[in-house]
Amino acid sequence: MRGKTEDPNVAGSSPVPRTTPEKCAKCSLEVGVEDRPTGPMFSKLRTQKGDMRESARRTISLYHGWAGPELPPVKAMIKKFEMRHPGVTVNVTELPWESLRVEVSASIEYSPPDIFPREVGPELSELAGAGHLVDITDVWREERFYDAFPDWMVEKCALGRSMVAVPLKIYTFAVWYLRDVFRKYRVEPPETWDEFINVCETLKKQGIAPIVASSWGNSIWFNHLLLGVAGANFYQRLIEGSEHWSDEKVVDTYELLRELVRDFFLPHPFVHDFPTAWMKLNNREAAMILQGDWLNGMWQHGYRYTPGKQYNFFLLPSARGEVGRTMVVGGNVWVAPKRARNLKDAKKFLGYAGSLEAHRIMARKGMGIMAHKEVLEAVYDAVLVRLRRELFSRRTAFALPVMLSQKVVDAEERIRKKVILEKRVGRREIRELLEEMDERI
Repeated sequence: MRGKTEDPNVAGSSPVPRTTPEKCAKCSLEVGVEDRPTGPMFSKLRTQKGDMRESARRTISLYHGWAGPELPPVKAMIKKFEMRHPGVTVNVTELPWESLRVEVSASIEYSPPDIFPREVGPELSELAGAGHLVDITDVWREERFYDAFPDWMVEKCALGRSMVAVPLKIYTFAVWYLRDVFRKYRVEPPETWDEFINVCETLKKQGIAPIVASSWGNSIWFNHLLLGVAGANFYQRLIEGSEHWSDEKVVDTYELLRELVRDFFLPHPFVHDFPTAWMKLNNREAAMILQGDWLNGMWQHGYRYTPGKQYNFFLLPSARGEVGRTMVVGGNVWVAPKRARNLKDAKKFLGYAGSLEAHRIMARKGMGIMAHKEVLEAVYDAVLVRLRRELFSRRTAFALPVMLSQKVVDAEERIRKKVILEKRVGRREIRELLEEMDERI
């Protein structure tokens, strides 16, 4: 067979032919491969050439969870980084968020990606506290990041006196809807809780599910309803541990959530994942979804919709009007693990990812509300301008997963599932479940 090399050590094989002589470029002597110059000097020359080729193709491995219609903002920013650093290539792996968390947890001590995002809160602090993240205080000083981001974001990125993360975006939530659906069923965005219930009843009577939520999405409902029932002060004390989960206000919240799910949610709220809930909203199987500001960019890139024209949002009214509206917030950051293979270039990426230029690029592409304070309102589209103004003019509270330990988050989810799915669980049983939770935490 052509191209086959015979093995002289195998019986019946023909000898390997002698290497064809070549002309030496400088001395014109014929030199076979086995006769090539050897020795320390020539080995050093070959090593230097190999190092040059290797340095010319340096790579960073970056994992993230912004896939599909969420991808363009991050993709545009990475492309610009590579233009600014022509010797560095970013190898990107896009994973569903839950898969990303599993992958990072599994690889963090052995072969993690060089860069990946985290949620501020326990997800970030547990990694940092375990010593898995590299100290990037030098990046913060060189890039002058301390004055570039809100104080609470700076605080969340710190471990003691060291900085371990670079802010990416601030996120918040709203009730999103398609305008043609509201026109078809002749409803308007509500301002009060009574108006919200009237909208839900009107939609239901006409044969469309008022609300769709994913398994994770119904936790967002609990978060907002708790603020609307108990108020921001109680909510903050509960997070800090100075109020009990078995308080009547919390019991009231679970009962209210159960009523909403029973009366107005598309069936099986713990079955749908986010992509399924998103699809059902766009298929006009449901009229509203309480979700994060990333839907704004997803509609633009996934459906080519114009902000404010085909879709819009309203803030969920407080269940108790006297309480007032509080907006739920969280944040995403970039980090580099200590075991990053290319830490030098990973730091270059972190320095760029926190820059005003990077944040402007992502804002223009619909990433959401960026963390950099100098991204001007003019960079955002009409929907985000309005949402951003709402956010900066109202009281805010961190999302429960941002502030609570994973142990408490898991315990709350178990109770929520029981309350929603098991009809026999009444008010007394809810209180007993919450009392057990108080004892365990």
